[in-house]
Amino acid sequence: MTGFSGAAGVAIGRAVVADVAEDAAAARLVGVLMTLGGIAPIVAPPAGGAVIGAFGRRGPSGCWRRSRRW
Repeated sequence: MTGFSGAAGVAIGRAVVADVAEDAAAARLVGVLMTLGGIAPIVAPPAGGAVIGAFGRRGPSGCWRRSRRW
């Protein structure tokens, strides 16, 4: 299920780029998406560790709960 969700995110991102941009602009946006997709798995663990270090082990769920309050 996780792999399916990850693949869907990539496919949807590419579909949005195809709808929004053409030619060189589309190529540049796809490059940006690929860069972000490559950097995110590297940045996420240290960022999560920083949140846990600052707020304790329940920090990430607290951040999630606070962001969901409207």
